[in-house]
Amino acid sequence: MRHKLKKLVQNMRKTALVQGLFSYRGRITNEIKQISQKIRKIIVPYLEKLLREKYPSIDKDLKVDVTASFFQRIPSTLFGRLYAIYKKSQEWLRVWFYNFFDSLSNLRILYEILFHSRSLIVLLVILFVVSLSPYLLNLSSFSIGQNFINTLLIAYVGGATAILGIIFALYAVGFQTTTERFSSNVTDYLNREKVGKFFFKLLTLSAVFSLLNLVIQEGVIVALVLPFTISTTLFVISLIGIIIFKDDYMTKLKPKQVFQRIYEQNIETLRFVNDFDYPNIATFSLITRKNIKHFKTYLPIHNSWSLVMSLQKQLDDRLEINENLYDDLIREGRIGDATFGIVALGYLLAEYSTIKHFIDRKWAWWFPVYQEVVTAESAEMLPLKANYEAMGIGRLGVTKRDYDWLEDNVLTFFKRIQTKTDFAKYPLIGNALISAYETILAGRFVKTEKGLEKQLRGCFENQEFALFDKTIKQFVDFGEKITGIRECEGNFLNSLGQVKTVCVDGFSQRSFPGRLNDWKPHIVSKIRRISAEGRLLVTREDVVSWKLPSYFHSVIIDAFEKLEVETLIEGCVVTPNSWLEKDIVGKIEAKETEIVAKYRQQTVQILLTLSNKQGSQFYKDYSGGIILGLFNQLISQERWNELESIIKFFYKDLLVYFASVDHEKFLEQEYREPIDFGVFGALTQRKKLIFVFYLRLFIMSQFHLFLNRKGDDTELLLKIARRPLMLGGLAYLISELDQDTYYVVKFTQEVEKLYPNVNLAEIYRYAVDATKKLGFGMSFRITYEEANRYRHYFRRVINSISDLPRDYIVSGGVSFGISSRETVKHPSEFIRKMAEFRFSDMDECEDGYVEWLEKREKIKELIKVLKLKQS
Repeated sequence: MRHKLKKLVQNMRKTALVQGLFSYRGRITNEIKQISQKIRKIIVPYLEKLLREKYPSIDKDLKVDVTASFFQRIPSTLFGRLYAIYKKSQEWLRVWFYNFFDSLSNLRILYEILFHSRSLIVLLVILFVVSLSPYLLNLSSFSIGQNFINTLLIAYVGGATAILGIIFALYAVGFQTTTERFSSNVTDYLNREKVGKFFFKLLTLSAVFSLLNLVIQEGVIVALVLPFTISTTLFVISLIGIIIFKDDYMTKLKPKQVFQRIYEQNIETLRFVNDFDYPNIATFSLITRKNIKHFKTYLPIHNSWSLVMSLQKQLDDRLEINENLYDDLIREGRIGDATFGIVALGYLLAEYSTIKHFIDRKWAWWFPVYQEVVTAESAEMLPLKANYEAMGIGRLGVTKRDYDWLEDNVLTFFKRIQTKTDFAKYPLIGNALISAYETILAGRFVKTEKGLEKQLRGCFENQEFALFDKTIKQFVDFGEKITGIRECEGNFLNSLGQVKTVCVDGFSQRSFPGRLNDWKPHIVSKIRRISAEGRLLVTREDVVSWKLPSYFHSVIIDAFEKLEVETLIEGCVVTPNSWLEKDIVGKIEAKETEIVAKYRQQTVQILLTLSNKQGSQFYKDYSGGIILGLFNQLISQERWNELESIIKFFYKDLLVYFASVDHEKFLEQEYREPIDFGVFGALTQRKKLIFVFYLRLFIMSQFHLFLNRKGDDTELLLKIARRPLMLGGLAYLISELDQDTYYVVKFTQEVEKLYPNVNLAEIYRYAVDATKKLGFGMSFRITYEEANRYRHYFRRVINSISDLPRDYIVSGGVSFGISSRETVKHPSEFIRKMAEFRFSDMDECEDGYVEWLEKREKIKELIKVLKLKQS
């Protein structure tokens, strides 16, 4: 047969018509080949020239191979088609799985119906069993007839239809009444609520299934018990479901619940599109890993471009619905309901900052594409721009990804609110904005069984610093806008104080208020798990499962990728684990120092700027607590160098600020306590600049305490007078111990400004003696209070004296015996005396300072006499 076909083709080719067609086809083919060769000769040299100009190292001829025949291209074409079919099938399967599990979530509604109606179901079962208990022994004679089934099926159909009609009418009227003033997209979103739709589907299914059973039952002779049982079950569940539908219908249309539903759906979307909750799994089996919160059988759907892009579009639409619902509520004057829309977005951004760095950026389906027009200012892109636009096509644009689309949408919405809202009229909106900003920046503490626990961390703790910069700038602008609105100013400063605490903590985190968890042990333990004995012990998925903040994650992933390359080239891990640990920790420490210094200085600058604004007396009176809190936080963490640098930078501005604080507010805020903490701490640490700064604040607090005295209260006056004596005694002790008179001289000079033309030695001698002469009760109260406040500072310094070399004081002679007392080697007689008596305390330091003052006064008098004699 094949031979005959071949011969037939040869005979056809001999005919004139066929030969002409074949020759015509050959000429066309030759012409096409010649044209393509000419085009190739023009294009290829031009491409070679461009590439050589861009990459001078290229020295080989660039050839474009287009000589492959049709039969040579068949395998690659076939493979490409098969691969395309495989990828389409995989994508279809991912989408199907996602939709399947989404539909399975409706079974949760059945569970809710049965769970919330459990008491009713138990009661029905008990009544049924009790009422039928006399007849249970004769169940063998019990049978269900066809007529009985028909009657009940008619009742099921009629009952389900009636319930469906009545409830649907009530639902339609209530829905229309509630949503008549809402925007169209808000109404459409409310109409997509799952519980109501599921309940109506259940009623319809019950009615239609019972009707089909009735039709079939009429056509057969045998009683169909199984379909009747299914119809009965569906009808009973539908009746019980009225309870859930009633409660759900009453709550789901309330704005707070709508905002809550939008938030929950957004959070569920974020969980689907990142590697944080759903790591790559290549099988359909259940996997148990620490970082999976919900165990499901699924494909890695975050690798699906269609799902991720559709989820991104849905979340973007829900943000618009959230905004429109807020506008609708403001227009109706429902301010309290509208605030939930602001707070929910704050929580959303805080959650987003937790997982953003786990979203895949290789394909970046989650991040929308936009065109950025190239300008003539770009020197690199100018040749390409000129050649492109010379063809008259239009302006050249570069495709980029908008990696900040979600946070920009939310912050733009907040910006619009704070620009157009009259916060003096609507302070609730202002406080809601403050709460949202605080949540984004610093997270939230939640009351749990353990107490206040931080379960939601802000963008600073998640190390999303770009988002932090945008938000803090907008937050400060808002603080300037609400200047003079007392209902908002206090909350603004409290929130700024929370942000301050988080920034000064650095990369360490507070799980509970007052408890600071250092980041180093946790990170070091992770680094040591990366490699051992020349091989990698973890995978990229393992690093993701550690759920580290953004910067920690990026540094460790970078190190991991370098080790992967090292393993590929060398065959093993060559980098020592100790070097890797030192390198990573060093990078993190440098970054922490940079970030903390930046935001710490920015916080102080913000507070000083707000305090200097016109009409901002509230900020001026209450910002000092945040500033002193920031300084004392650094002191408690022993970060003296950082504190010294910031005080040095703002030295003059800070003193001017504290001098302008209202007298009553200075006392109300109890600035005395943090000032004492700072001045005594700086003195014991020998930090001269910090000591002088706090010393001047100490003098201010003395001035305010003196002005606040009431009448001639002897005890109060004595406490005020003895307070500088405590600091002077400690300054004298340290000056003698260090053989550096700077501290005691500087203190005395500053105190003399408070008591001009007065003999300080007489004042403090009287303060020491008067305490002992005013009776046991008053003396005990004064010394007890002073001991609680200041003794630990004295003991810290006095105990350090014992670290000096030992020495002995020998006394007596041969006649009466020789004795010796243990002391230390030191040039100061005062320090030797303090070391001699093991129980020396602050009283000896006070006496020593007063004696020093008396000697100083005598020297001053002698100098006056000498000057008088000289003149």
